[in-house]
Amino acid sequence: MKTFIPTYNDYFEKMEDNKPTEDDEIYYTEVDIKDFVYDDTTQTFTYPCPCGDNFEFFLEDMLNYEETARCPSCSLVVRVIYGDEDIDQYSKYLS
Repeated sequence: MKTFIPTYNDYFEKMEDNKPTEDDEIYYTEVDIKDFVYDDTTQTFTYPCPCGDNFEFFLEDMLNYEETARCPSCSLVVRVIYGDEDIDQYSKYLS
């Protein structure tokens, strides 16, 4: 039986295949929308970030089925968990 011995180039070609794509997100954690605080004047959900600022998630994001809330002061990102019942509850705040 012939033995396969990977070369230096084979290793890096394999690494290229496993690189994260632009669509891949690395989340700090997952947070239920019920744990966010909603401000109906700005239509924004906020949740405390470890850096001292807040993650922001907009009502429009929810209506577009987005699931990513970002902190404007650092690079952390959280995945927002919500369902259709949450969309129904907050859609009444639309102007």
